[in-house]
Amino acid sequence: MRSRAAAAASTGCAALLWAGCLLREDGAPAPIVPLAVGNSWDYVDSAYYGPDSVGLDSTHIDVPGARTVVVGGDTQTVYLWNVRDRATGLPGALTLYVANRRDGEHTLGAARDTAEFLFGTLHVKHPGKRGERYVTHFLDLQPQGDGYAPVIDTVEIEIAVPDTTCVTPAGTFACTEYRGRRAGTLFARTWYAPGVGYLGSETTRDVAVNGLTRHDVFRKRLVSYTLH
Repeated sequence: MRSRAAAAASTGCAALLWAGCLLREDGAPAPIVPLAVGNSWDYVDSAYYGPDSVGLDSTHIDVPGARTVVVGGDTQTVYLWNVRDRATGLPGALTLYVANRRDGEHTLGAARDTAEFLFGTLHVKHPGKRGERYVTHFLDLQPQGDGYAPVIDTVEIEIAVPDTTCVTPAGTFACTEYRGRRAGTLFARTWYAPGVGYLGSETTRDVAVNGLTRHDVFRKRLVSYTLH
């Protein structure tokens, strides 16, 4: 197990700590999202409702386990990706199935209670080139009748800046900036660091309030992480 504090003493990674460990021990590039049972990430959330109001909260994401699924006829080991309930600290209702492949992190399915559905999509392309675009899908299961119905939200992702630097409460990292668009309209900026994972995001939306348009901004920043 290695936390952010322990990583500085890791042989071969000390000089690259500010960027995460960019190479695995075998010399191959580190996956942009390290996946192992017990890995976890904590974030601080800020919500700006117009120019004056700010709300603060927190998010805890962890990998509580792994399982085997069959996607497209292939047997695949996936890791369970869960956002814990902020009020109770218990695992959230929705679990995503994620896995690393040669071209980046993939989402391969979703589960809620005893229901699940499998659907493969490239979520975080890595490595990638500046200006490269691809389509990803965010998966969910929503109540319908006596069960659940799959929900697939389609978003276009652009690799905006593949070699920038991100400053977070957890440290400073070499990172890649991704941008999300719906119907061609930019609504999200997200940052990932190879070997560390998701550093945070900024999403925006315009809301009509009393006949006026209010610009809301939601920010998430990594504050600590533990990798195994």
